[in-house]
Amino acid sequence: MGKHVRDSNAPGRKPTYDELLARVAQLEQQQHSEQIGTLRESEARFRSLSESSPETIFVQSKGRILYANPAMASLLGVSRDELIGRKFVDFVAPEYRKTVRQRSQKQRETSKPWG
Repeated sequence: MGKHVRDSNAPGRKPTYDELLARVAQLEQQQHSEQIGTLRESEARFRSLSESSPETIFVQSKGRILYANPAMASLLGVSRDELIGRKFVDFVAPEYRKTVRQRSQKQRETSKPWG
């Protein structure tokens, strides 16, 4: 007898385990691609807003500046390249550094913004 090839899309036919795994992988890849697209769109909106804002905007992690908009660089009188990677407190007047460090630590512990 010849081999019978089953139509994986036949009505009423249950998919095999391998077919289910393949479909799950396909859906996960599709979801991942959609999330990446959404993240890129969000990043583009943030960058557009922050680049044109007259307000100072910067992003820091562990006290180091990761991003600064043109207004931030202008306020401090330095280039944006000079800001990236530097400690934020380097740009704070020496007499206020202790206060800034304390508030920053409190913010990290409570996850609440300064205020």
